[in-house]
Amino acid sequence: MFIYTANRAYYIRCTLAKINQQSPRYLVQISKTVMINLYAIFSFETRINGNLLIILNTGER
Repeated sequence: MFIYTANRAYYIRCTLAKINQQSPRYLVQISKTVMINLYAIFSFETRINGNLLIILNTGER
């Protein structure tokens, strides 16, 4: 699993389920393979297919 911060990326040997159990409440699992920091969200966009696009403070989508 990779953990991305503002400055670095880290590789750890752990499952997402384990991280999710031990993480603070502002880290939320949004799919099978992704957790997101709620404080890093800039905005949301809804797609015509019903999906939700999250735009981060860094501009990443």
